[in-house]
Amino acid sequence: MSREIRVPYQNYEGKYSVRYIQPLSLSYKDTEWHGECWHLSGYDLDRNVKREFDLEKIIRGTVEFTLKSIGECAHDNKIDGIMNKINEVKF
Repeated sequence: MSREIRVPYQNYEGKYSVRYIQPLSLSYKDTEWHGECWHLSGYDLDRNVKREFDLEKIIRGTVEFTLKSIGECAHDNKIDGIMNKINEVKF
């Protein structure tokens, strides 16, 4: 059973939006648009098309939307710092 998710996403122009997606797969691969990274492949319900989403940009969008929702400044330096800390985590 597929479920739809809403995710904040930063596009290639650096603009943020919330996307409504029906996930199809999650894989690490190299694509023309995003390069080598984790990709969420899914059906974009807002645009009625199958798309690839860079997972890091979904996480980045989540960080920005979270900062804004709790009333904190969401400037790029702060977001970059949080993203760097996330990337340092060893699993």
